[in-house]
Amino acid sequence: LGIPLKCHFKGTSVDCDFSYEGNEELTPENWSSEYKQCDGKLQSPIDIDEKAVTRVSLPPLKFNGAWDLPWSATLKNNGHTVELRLNSTRPVLLTGGPLDDVYKFEQLHFHWGRNNSVGSEGQINHKSYSMELHQVYFKRSYGTFQEALKHKDGLLVLAVFFKVVPSENSAYQYLVDGVKRVKTMSESTTLSYMVPLKHLLPNNRVQYFVYNGSLTTPPCSEVVTWIDFKKPVGISEEQLQQFHCIYGAHGPLTFNIRPIQATNGRTVLFNVKNHAVERARPKLPMSIKPENLDFEILDLESITSVTSDSSSQSGY
Repeated sequence: LGIPLKCHFKGTSVDCDFSYEGNEELTPENWSSEYKQCDGKLQSPIDIDEKAVTRVSLPPLKFNGAWDLPWSATLKNNGHTVELRLNSTRPVLLTGGPLDDVYKFEQLHFHWGRNNSVGSEGQINHKSYSMELHQVYFKRSYGTFQEALKHKDGLLVLAVFFKVVPSENSAYQYLVDGVKRVKTMSESTTLSYMVPLKHLLPNNRVQYFVYNGSLTTPPCSEVVTWIDFKKPVGISEEQLQQFHCIYGAHGPLTFNIRPIQATNGRTVLFNVKNHAVERARPKLPMSIKPENLDFEILDLESITSVTSDSSSQSGY
């Protein structure tokens, strides 16, 4: 997850405020020299160890507004990723789960690596995936995305992992076709028909991890509630390669993933199943202490049963 930072031109080259490549000045290891929060204690991404999570049952995630409607959208190469924004005045809204308020969709973007084995920012049990999607939301009561960045509970990110499969993912093909038209920095294109956002998430939207973290690019603000879906979404090799052909500010954008950050004792919740009946949504504390949340801690037998029943609902 990142927010656009201003780039300026020096002759024929573009000098941006941060980079990923080792031959550039401000690589991830050095971000904190210019952006102090990048050396904070609640940084993202993290490697989620399932043996250390707290298994819970939270209220269902509830999407409203334009969530299930097709819309036109603008896809842009901003030099660090390809970013999509809906061309709609009707918002996409999200409530439920660990959230205590309504969150509004802002944009989505992607992170990928040099190869299909190491392409996601986050990891589960030391496993990396082929690519990662971030759907970015901000707390509606703060009014704007920029204002939400000033508050610890300002942002929500839905993170989706991808795995390479033999067949194309039809839900993503129109978007992938758009990626072909924004190969160079600052190029943008209009997608006249964008599939509903719900089709870009795994079919299984019940099993997910929750933790408090940060933007994964400078300024690394620690204002993000992360929801990482456990089940990956399938995408073909050919579809994935279109992202590998993107050019950034300094040439080919071969990867745009930040290294794994220390967990530093943070609580990570794993939602195994939803409440049968939606209950009042409590405020999610920054430390996500289990005693402050409305959930059921599940015993081993119920966890095994739910996991088995939902295994057929994989993302693709």
